[in-house]
Amino acid sequence: MVVARVILGLAVGAASVTVPLFLAEMAPAHRRGRMVTINEFMIVLGQFLAFVINTIIDRTLGGADVWRWMLAVAAIPAIFLFFGLLLLPDSPRWYAVKRRFDDTRRVLDLSRAPDEAAEEYVVITEHAKRDLAEDKGAALRDLRAYPWMRRILWIGIGLAVIQQSTGVNTIVYFAPTILESTGLGASASIAASIVLGLTAVIGVIVGIYLLGVYNRRPLLITGFIGVAASHVVLALSFQLPQSNVRSYLILAAMVIFMFFVQTFAGPLVWLMLSEIFPMTIRGFAMGISIFMLWTVNTIISFVFPIMARGLGPTPTFGAFVVINVLALWFVIKFVPETRGRTLEELEDDFRTHDAAHLVHEAPAGVYGS
Repeated sequence: MVVARVILGLAVGAASVTVPLFLAEMAPAHRRGRMVTINEFMIVLGQFLAFVINTIIDRTLGGADVWRWMLAVAAIPAIFLFFGLLLLPDSPRWYAVKRRFDDTRRVLDLSRAPDEAAEEYVVITEHAKRDLAEDKGAALRDLRAYPWMRRILWIGIGLAVIQQSTGVNTIVYFAPTILESTGLGASASIAASIVLGLTAVIGVIVGIYLLGVYNRRPLLITGFIGVAASHVVLALSFQLPQSNVRSYLILAAMVIFMFFVQTFAGPLVWLMLSEIFPMTIRGFAMGISIFMLWTVNTIISFVFPIMARGLGPTPTFGAFVVINVLALWFVIKFVPETRGRTLEELEDDFRTHDAAHLVHEAPAGVYGS
């Protein structure tokens, strides 16, 4: 079980690095936000379906070994994903840094109008040639040579850390345990997790819509305010006498939390991580950031039940309040606005501004996401 879980973790880690980057590099600037965020929508939809299917399996099969069926069913979508991936090309920007410019144009023509493809081809190839001329041959050497790249990497690491500091995976992993501790039965707690899964799906749908209307930074700030507030409600709810009202109040607070995470904080961080890194270190920097994301996820996953048992739920969720207030400060202080610019335009901006003075507004008259 442990060995298989490690292998699964490697697979999930690789996919979480590759998929957002691939989508961001494939998408035109005015559609990039929604295209990358659709990945998050499919993830939460899969989680919701997993909650539903697990509940059905639990109700129909039951027994001590029911978890085996729950795990076996998860292999089916992985098989479909494997064969689907065989049909995909690489991104036009990947072809450009490999000097395969004909393939760059071919892939652009697959997803753009001819005039749009021609214009973007010129921008991508010019930037690729410049980046390749400056490239030191390895990402670490590039980072040592160029301070502006190090600044963007630190912002990426910060975004990854604060995304997990919301406590979202704590809620996802331990939702049945938390709800059962409030007095709900085991089966009722599993069924209640469906509500959280459905909330996540609805939240991402709302988030995809908002991305087409508002800039990234205001949405991200709104998300962390909502996450911190919902943790306050959770912390205070556990001080109430145990009753069904208390159990459902805690469930309601978890639902509000999940809505703010999946509408604002979660999808936007994944989106911005796919946008901010320069081409020559993009894969490496994304990998480092996602490594930190899953490292923080692992630490929180181990520490949360220990804190909950040792300190109690109120101080534990109170700690998340403090962490998310700090995350809010980080977003306001350092996170740039990425809406309405191509990946190449963002790179040009990062070259000429320090971390505290990056552009915080989208271009005038921007449309799309």
